[in-house]
Amino acid sequence: VKDHRFPLDYSIQVLPFPITDKCDPQLGFPMGMVYTSVLEAGVSKLPVFKEFRHLIFAVPDGAGKAEQISSIIEQCKNDVGDACHDGYQVVFTLDWVLFVPLALTQGESAAGLSAELRPQMLDLLPPLNPAALVGVVMVPSVAPTFPERVGATVPLWRTQAEAEGITGEAAKNAQAIRVSSGITSLPKVLLQLYTHKAK
Repeated sequence: VKDHRFPLDYSIQVLPFPITDKCDPQLGFPMGMVYTSVLEAGVSKLPVFKEFRHLIFAVPDGAGKAEQISSIIEQCKNDVGDACHDGYQVVFTLDWVLFVPLALTQGESAAGLSAELRPQMLDLLPPLNPAALVGVVMVPSVAPTFPERVGATVPLWRTQAEAEGITGEAAKNAQAIRVSSGITSLPKVLLQLYTHKAK
C-alpha cells in the first residue's frame, strides 16, 4: 500500500486561538463548548464522535505540561494497541488531548469503507487535517469529471461494477471506485473514512 503521509503530516501544526473571528474567544474553536462539557463531565469520549474510536483526556493543572501531554499520548497509544498500526492524529491544548487512531490499510473503517477500496479513496480524498477534529474542516476537492465524481446520491461510493451493473467475471476488472460529490459536504463521514469503528 502506498504511504499517503507527507512530511507535513509528521510535524506539529500550531493553530492560533480563536481559530476564526466567529469563535467565542473564551472557547477558541468551533467545538469548544462540546469539549468543555465533556471534560467537565470527566468522560473520555466525545458523543459527537461516537461512531469512531478516540480518546480525550484533560491535562492536569500544574507545571510540566509538555511532559504531561507526552505521557497522555503514550497512554493513549497503549490503550488502543494495534489500532495505531496505521498511525494516529492528535489535537491538544494545554487543557486537553484528543487522540484518534487511523485505519488506513486494515479492516473496515467507521464509515464502512473496505480495506480493498481504501487505497483508491486515499488517492481521491486523503484523511482530513486534524483541525477537523475541533470543527475546522478543510475538505479536499474531488476531480470534477466523470467517473471520479458522480451525482450527489447515495451510496456515497461504489465500484464501477456496482455503478454500472457489471456482473460475473467482468466485475473483477471493474473495481475502480466512484465517489459521490455529496461526500464533500459530509465532514463526519470524511472523518470516519479512515478511523476505526467505535467499540
